[in-house]
Amino acid sequence: MKKKLLYTFLIAAICIANSCFCQRNDAGLWLSLELEKLLTKRLSLEFSHTERIAQNITRWDLAYSDIGLSYKFGKHISASANYRYINKFNPEQGVENRHRFYCDLVLKQKLKPFEFSLRQRFQNQLEDMLTSEDGLVPQYYTRSKLAIKYDLKRFTPCIASELYIKLVPGDQPLPNRYRLFGGLNYSINKTNDIEVYYLFDRRFNQKDPLTNYVIGLNYKHTFY
Repeated sequence: MKKKLLYTFLIAAICIANSCFCQRNDAGLWLSLELEKLLTKRLSLEFSHTERIAQNITRWDLAYSDIGLSYKFGKHISASANYRYINKFNPEQGVENRHRFYCDLVLKQKLKPFEFSLRQRFQNQLEDMLTSEDGLVPQYYTRSKLAIKYDLKRFTPCIASELYIKLVPGDQPLPNRYRLFGGLNYSINKTNDIEVYYLFDRRFNQKDPLTNYVIGLNYKHTFY
């Protein structure tokens, strides 16, 4: 088991190092709206929509909408199941439709004024369904995200990191993307929040890998 873990981390380190020499760079702007409806004290219905602008913030690149249910098992554990519909710009084919299903398990621990969280996501996605022979073959990923928040009442700074691992049947799971995040959330009142953030998004062990530098803005409203 230890040898397998060591092998995985060594491969990831080599891939990251190699990607530094053949990486495309871009800057983007991500704009998001989140809506949450509390159905019970533990269960909530969630919807979000995001628009992404790429090519150094000059061209629309992608838009997606999520809908899902989230359930809190207690103060420290929650889970959700979600569906995402994606429109992705393709210079050759125009706008492509993609479908993603994912489940999240989130663990939280508060040590005032800090809050630590670990989110584990399992997702599958269908893409290029009309333009590729493999379009109906799902792509599977696990995504691990570790976040730390600092509670300043209305203002909440946050840092986070996320690692993508692609799951290929019959092959070794291999990391191929990671993100580093820093943001600030402002609570306008009990039902409205706004967040600004900066995201470093690097892909590796992929064809034509991309490094993206992103500025993001997110608004959230909660219905009680």
